[in-house]
This record gives sequence, C-alpha cells and structure tokens, in this order.
Amino acid sequence: MTRCLRAVLFFAAVTVCSTNLPVSAQTKTISECSDFLKKRGFEVTQQDTVKDTLFEGVYEFTAIKKNEKWKFKTDESCKILYEHRVY
Repeated sequence: MTRCLRAVLFFAAVTVCSTNLPVSAQTKTISECSDFLKKRGFEVTQQDTVKDTLFEGVYEFTAIKKNEKWKFKTDESCKILYEHRVY
C-alpha cells in the first residue's frame, strides 16, 4: 500500500515539475485574456502585444466600461499587471 502511494505521489510530482510552470501560469492567447476582461464587464476596443524586449510576453488592451476608457497590460497567464482609467 505504501509503495503504491509513493508511486502515485512521485508520478504527480514529476508531472507538475516537468511543465516548469505552475498550473495557474499556463500561457494563454491574447483572445483568452480579452475574454477575461469581457467577463469583468469591459468592452475591449483594441488589443495588441507589447513590442518591447523589456515587456516580452505582455498583452496590451484598451477597453470601455460605463463610458470610461481603460488601459490594461496583462501577462500571458492573463494576470493584470497594469490597470489605468484614462481621464
């Protein structure tokens, strides 16, 4: 029984470690991140990838919510890095 449990835990550890990323940090497309903002009530009007080596892997969005313009930057796991309401 102990051997079986060890084997299962070892297999799980190898599977998670072999991806080199935590499950929540899997790379998503710019469209998936746009959908994430839409679920928060924003209407995405513009989306682009940041073309700067310092910000490699960052998505940039312009969106509207309640007649207010917003700017967003997210990483490839859709985590919001920058959020700013444009006045």
